[in-house]
Amino acid sequence: PQEDNGVLLVSSQLPAGASLQRTSAFLAKLETIAKQSPGVDSVITVSGFSLLNGMSSDVGMAVITLLPRNERSASDQAWRAIMQSLNVRFAALPEAETYVFPIPSIPGLGSAGGVSAELLDLERGDAAQLESVMGAFIAALNAAPEFASASGNFSGKTPQYRLSIDRDRAQTLGIEIADVFTALQANLSSYYVNNFFRDERIYWVIMSADAEFRQTVSDIDNIYVKAASGESVPISSFVSYEPVLAPDTLPRFNLFSAASISAQLADGVSTGEGIKAMRELAQKQLPTGFRLVFSGSSQQEVEAEGLVIWIMISAALLAYLVLVVLYSSWVLPLSVMASSVFALLGALLPIVLIPGLSNNLFAQIGLVLLIGLAAKKAIMVVEFANQRRLSGATITDAALSAASVRFRPVTMTGMCFILGVLPLILTSDVGSAARQSIGYPVLVGMLVDSTLGLVMIPALYAAFERSRGGSRNTNASL
Repeated sequence: PQEDNGVLLVSSQLPAGASLQRTSAFLAKLETIAKQSPGVDSVITVSGFSLLNGMSSDVGMAVITLLPRNERSASDQAWRAIMQSLNVRFAALPEAETYVFPIPSIPGLGSAGGVSAELLDLERGDAAQLESVMGAFIAALNAAPEFASASGNFSGKTPQYRLSIDRDRAQTLGIEIADVFTALQANLSSYYVNNFFRDERIYWVIMSADAEFRQTVSDIDNIYVKAASGESVPISSFVSYEPVLAPDTLPRFNLFSAASISAQLADGVSTGEGIKAMRELAQKQLPTGFRLVFSGSSQQEVEAEGLVIWIMISAALLAYLVLVVLYSSWVLPLSVMASSVFALLGALLPIVLIPGLSNNLFAQIGLVLLIGLAAKKAIMVVEFANQRRLSGATITDAALSAASVRFRPVTMTGMCFILGVLPLILTSDVGSAARQSIGYPVLVGMLVDSTLGLVMIPALYAAFERSRGGSRNTNASL
């Protein structure tokens, strides 16, 4: 589950080609709005860089630090409520597209929490088509009930200038093409020259033109390069330029052009359900030649999907085989295993009814735990009933006697465990989401097992004992 780490991240995308000054002005406005939100402690903004969009003059990010958990007791100051509130407020700003997201659940796997995916262009079409398909898919994600918000990081319409070099003319003038590129880089960007040592420190020598000499594309006309004859030749004599719209960067995933997509889940939706919903939308929305693959922690979850069912089956099978050895019977252990059904049904109630809980990994660990706990309590009753049966009592008398004699120790065992689980569900500090995900299912599962399950154990014993013929010799059925 996504934890309350006390930090939210913001990614902003201004219109393609926006200047760094314009980005900084917008982030200042965004910072003012964020600081006015309840539960926010401080805000740090960065112009020209974003975890989702990389480096560009038209992108920016913000790091929002929330107040400590003990100072955010109100429901509207939970991290998810703050994130949703900020998304709504930032969406009203027309200057940029802004996306608020938490840090990944597993540090190092991906850049954002939620579900992460890559939209691949298998046919290597133009950037405009990839951007169009990505926009339509994100719109479908935002309309789906499983997702609270979704965002993409690809833009294929950044204003640029395409420089065309007349190589034949440059060769005629005795100009090396490498010298042309060096002159352009040194005047329009920066060019590394060398290092030098001074006062036991290393300094870089970087050559760059002043900003006033590289403000417009016409400044290219003032750049000269030396020919083989030693004469300075203006670059404009063999270089032409034209305005174009193209992507600022060409991200790739598995060698294909790709657009990264990040989606935040709605309250109570697990990552497994989010991945399934995104897959279904991809099958309906994506045209031929495009494919959706998952990345980050979502990729790890996809690769491990299906293992949970086998783990559950293995846990139940192992418990059953141990009981077979204990009772020397293939049938009698079924009465113990059948009693675990009530605990599992009880565990599903909070997952379905309590907002914010989902069938995540920790909840599934709780289900495996309940199989062993419920079986342990059932053994206390079945073992006593089996001993009474071996001593000559009827099936009914043995079941009733076990229910009466073992009621107190079984109930005390369940109550002790329930009291021990309470700190898991009452916690509110960092890591509380994981502890509550395992605490609530185990708590309710044990409550149901200690009430309804306890009543049904003697009945299940009697039913399975009769099904094997009511033999008093337990070895006879093995």
